[in-house]
Amino acid sequence: MARILELAIVGVALLVALVAIRVGTLHVPELIRAVSAALGDGPWRAGELGRLVASALGPMLVGGLVCLGLLAYLVSAYRLRRAMAAWPDQPWRWRSDWAAGRIRLSNRAPVAALVIATVLYAFVVVPLGVHLASLKNAGAVYAFLGVLAAFLGLFAGLQWVNRRRHRAELELQTLPGRIGGQFAAIATIPEAFDPGTGVRVTLRCVLTQSAAVGSGNTDDAVSVLTDTQNARRRSDSSTSTVFEDARLATVEDRSGSSRDARIRVRFDIPPALPATGTVVSGGGSDGSSRVTRHYRWSLRIRRADEGELREIAFEVPVFGSGPLG
Repeated sequence: MARILELAIVGVALLVALVAIRVGTLHVPELIRAVSAALGDGPWRAGELGRLVASALGPMLVGGLVCLGLLAYLVSAYRLRRAMAAWPDQPWRWRSDWAAGRIRLSNRAPVAALVIATVLYAFVVVPLGVHLASLKNAGAVYAFLGVLAAFLGLFAGLQWVNRRRHRAELELQTLPGRIGGQFAAIATIPEAFDPGTGVRVTLRCVLTQSAAVGSGNTDDAVSVLTDTQNARRRSDSSTSTVFEDARLATVEDRSGSSRDARIRVRFDIPPALPATGTVVSGGGSDGSSRVTRHYRWSLRIRRADEGELREIAFEVPVFGSGPLG
């Protein structure tokens, strides 16, 4: 049933995206005529051209991005289901990097988000802003466009500054890390650390807990008349650290011409701790609440200097023989 519902939602979203693309294509002929007229002897009406560009490219770009996102989701879900069916008792094999024993950080996701945001800004937001500026409050509109451009530039700058750290790699020596056992790995950081440099390494388990609680009011006339006293729900979320162990390590001597820093880490994990994963539990007997607990283990590395706040974080597999939670 859940699979059918998932496919139905994807199908509806795909249909809406295709309709948006179709709506955009309907404005293309008018846009072509307006551009041809402006390039000829006709007047150059920037506001009207901006409206047509936003009307044509906006729905087409958004619809196309939704289609690509849905395709990527379906491929990812298919691969996950195959892995779950192949190794039902080995969840650390459900992620390809965990299964390979080598976790590589990447900035592909933020860079892709930056590219998408820049394209939408250039071909949708700016033309729409030019159109609105031609109507009224041109100064405020262009100031807003400038602020958005500054945010995009700041985000691009952050990605550039951290470009080397995003290529860090963690080779798992224990696959997986065992509760009541050990977690060991070798981190390779593409930065020119001097041999013997002190780094602070932290193994941490974080719990993110969310609870959906019925919030209907029996004194609410609408709720009483429609028999939906408990239909409305309130969601509360909190995050807490379940386990943390930090220690100092040193960068190993480089071999050959390599400029990468290698750091060996090993932690003893106490028993009776939760494993990586998500636990969903019901609430009271009336079913008015639903609690979801997500446990995430991570290995974090940063320089031991007091003023250093930047750190490299790897999400790592830690499991045990018992159930989650």
